[in-house]
Amino acid sequence: MLSGRPEVSPAPAAPVAPADLPERLAALESGTACGEDFDRASWIWLWLLGVAVPVLLLLAGWWAG
Repeated sequence: MLSGRPEVSPAPAAPVAPADLPERLAALESGTACGEDFDRASWIWLWLLGVAVPVLLLLAGWWAG
């Protein structure tokens, strides 16, 4: 960097696939490894963090200001 030339990094190595990658891809494509997208706990957390907490913060800011 002091010489005025940009630093040249070596070319990145080619990514190596894990040994079980074909089995993992086959399981994802078949759909056997997939569960439900959202269960009851997920919906509760989404509602709390996405609706209840922001509303409470807005109300607290409105009352404090």
